[in-house]
Amino acid sequence: MLTPHMRVALVVTAVLVASGAVLSGWLLLSAEPPASPRTATTAAAPGPVPGATPEAGSEVLPPDEQAPPSDRLPAIAPATPRIAAPLPEPASAQGALVEGYPADLAAPLDGSDVLDSSLAVEGDVLQFTLIARSDASGSDIAAHYAERWAALGLAPAPETGPATSYRDAFSSVTVAAEAPSGTGTVYTVYGVLRAG
Repeated sequence: MLTPHMRVALVVTAVLVASGAVLSGWLLLSAEPPASPRTATTAAAPGPVPGATPEAGSEVLPPDEQAPPSDRLPAIAPATPRIAAPLPEPASAQGALVEGYPADLAAPLDGSDVLDSSLAVEGDVLQFTLIARSDASGSDIAAHYAERWAALGLAPAPETGPATSYRDAFSSVTVAAEAPSGTGTVYTVYGVLRAG
């Protein structure tokens, strides 16, 4: 049986692993390649002329009469920020959700006991954490959040150990659960949201 100190150490380890996964995903999503000095001074080559027709020596291919229409794919909606300024104040709460917590994205699993929740803000970035206990198994908890996040338009992030992570251009969320004990399964939800 896990002692309270061991349980806290596991939760802290899970949060650190999840934080590292979310941060690395965040950096991969938000990194922009540096502008090349050569491309900044070189004029762009002209592109194809709209409405060009195939002629002898032309690079325009004749239309393929058998090709399916290209306008049948659904448009992909661009990601939008889930939060807007002004962001809530940094805060924490024990036994309850802190004011400003993004419950629409990461509410506790039904029947969970909230142990701790917190918000941290820096510039246009909001970080949130939830630690809760549930009678559900770790796999059921992960499946619940995966289903919720997929329904909200987030995509699965590459697996990083036992944590389940989803993200888009403005959001990154992770859930990790401890091994169940006699008092239930303690799980941690961590997320980073960027305002537009």
